[in-house]
Amino acid sequence: MPINKKLLAACLFAFLPIPLIAARADAPPPVEAFSRLPNLQDAQLSPDGQRLAVLMPLNGKQALVVLPVEKDSGIAPKVGVAGEWQIIGLFWKTSDLLFVDVLKTERVVGTQPVSKVRVLLFNVTTGAMTDFSNQFKIPITNVVSILPDDPDHILVALRGAVALLDIHSRTISFTRKGPERTYRWIVDDKAIPRAAVSTNQWLSDVSFTNYVMHPDGSYDSLVTTNFSSGPQFEILGLAQNPDHLVVLSDHEGGRLGAYEYDPSTKSFLKTLASDEKYDVGGALRWAGRLVGVTEPKTVYFDPAAAALQGLVDKALPDTRNIIAGMTHDQHFALVRAYAADQPMALYRLTLGEKKKLALIGVDYPELDGRTLARVKKVQYVAHDGQSIEAILTMPAGQKGPIPFVVLPHGGPTAHDHERFDYWAQFLASRGYGVLQPNFRGSTGYGTAFMRAGQAQWGGLMQSDVDEGTKWLIDQHLADPARICIVGGSYGGYVSLVAATSRPDLYRCAVAWAPVTDLGDLVRRIELFNWKDPNLPMLGTAGRSLDDVSPAQQASKAAMPILLFHGEQDFTVRVEQSHEMEAALKAAGKSVDAVYYKDENHFLSLASTRQDFLTRTEAFLAHNIGQVPSN
Repeated sequence: MPINKKLLAACLFAFLPIPLIAARADAPPPVEAFSRLPNLQDAQLSPDGQRLAVLMPLNGKQALVVLPVEKDSGIAPKVGVAGEWQIIGLFWKTSDLLFVDVLKTERVVGTQPVSKVRVLLFNVTTGAMTDFSNQFKIPITNVVSILPDDPDHILVALRGAVALLDIHSRTISFTRKGPERTYRWIVDDKAIPRAAVSTNQWLSDVSFTNYVMHPDGSYDSLVTTNFSSGPQFEILGLAQNPDHLVVLSDHEGGRLGAYEYDPSTKSFLKTLASDEKYDVGGALRWAGRLVGVTEPKTVYFDPAAAALQGLVDKALPDTRNIIAGMTHDQHFALVRAYAADQPMALYRLTLGEKKKLALIGVDYPELDGRTLARVKKVQYVAHDGQSIEAILTMPAGQKGPIPFVVLPHGGPTAHDHERFDYWAQFLASRGYGVLQPNFRGSTGYGTAFMRAGQAQWGGLMQSDVDEGTKWLIDQHLADPARICIVGGSYGGYVSLVAATSRPDLYRCAVAWAPVTDLGDLVRRIELFNWKDPNLPMLGTAGRSLDDVSPAQQASKAAMPILLFHGEQDFTVRVEQSHEMEAALKAAGKSVDAVYYKDENHFLSLASTRQDFLTRTEAFLAHNIGQVPSN
């Protein structure tokens, strides 16, 4: 695609770590500084270390852009056009050829959403983007391995099989068929499948079966895991001995750890990473090779890799640094630097005798150098003695009691990190404290804690959030007359349940893309493109789904409510918000609803983000910003 001068300037300026929006030094950053799409998503360094493939904002949408790492290199930037397809994976084959995994979800009215996947090839020299998948009777679904030692082939997945793809003749040869519904393949550097994972998902059950693949093409089941019962087991990749696997398992202490595992004897050989409080996770790969895990802290399986990490941490002592990728020749690597009160910064690390760390850019350039809100972990105790961890964000220079926003996460099988969050930082920049509770049902705290959310929609998962609000008041952090609850997806559901049940705690509620009718979710789950394992856990013992459905409890709403929803949302149907809005209006309750024609579940458009934050700011100011303190 030809690049015009304005587009070229946008690409280059996006990488300058300086504010681009004028603001007084004493004024909070403008809403655009938070609502912009981040600059450096899924960044991948080319094999020669001279180009960066990245998802970055162009015209308010996330686009694939390939840029020179060094701005005076003479390399021209290129934009890859994928149309309506969402880019979900970037894989360099050579420094000129980039393979791109893409996805598109569609739904005919009244039918199940259908997700289509394709593999595209982007020639970064010519700018040509071609579709490899449509050339075959069985469409290619994703890249399994780039095969860096093979100049002519990559390994791709088809339906239930992996195949070698000749990138020159564009012909495929089948390598191996696998178990039905295989969605992950683990292969060695010779493109030989060593393991596979298949999935089954029904409303009452989410399970994954792990297989070992044998040289003769046969395979045997190792472990089938289920989120609601039994042991947890997940294959991360191959160990240094390729006959062994690196797996996550909760067999020691009920929390996920990383272990070397022998599939021939089905035995755990040694512990690679574990933590007394948190689950281990987050596979870290360099040039396709599994080298460690990143959560709750980075642990390397290779001492040489750990030594390199030590050098990076010495150079960047004020951030958490992850060496996120390395070229196959080990000449260059990417370093992502994080902090809870700073957006991510991206560096190129030049290896060799004279190592060099050079800043490429930052995710939110208008916030670079600004003093943002303080972020820390806190603990409080629920009514039954269960300890709950939460992320507390306090506006710079403020103590309390101050107006507060309680911000429960989505999922619900997820958790909030002590990391930059544009919602929380935006709210804090406007003077609000923010509490993000990791209630029961959240991941990261062990299997028992995650499963404690079973059947607790509107139950313990809800009361854990409310008790976090009480803790804020008891700690004199929050002004009890100035607390609002805000959330998206499942967090939006929590906000609306609070709006219909806890006027003693909250003064207003904001919900983005919320679930409002659990009965509709259960009866017509096929219309929701929702893969969260907590779906079987709907309802609370002794209560009907209507009892914990905000749309059925709308007449009990006792505070102003602000609803948002994207009309292209395939995760939570927009009809859920329509139903809630209608029920509130029929009951004579205070509600405003905003719908976005082209938006999905994930606030993917900068214009949506800006409007959402702007309206939320005004709503909060009206309801809790000017209320006198008690």
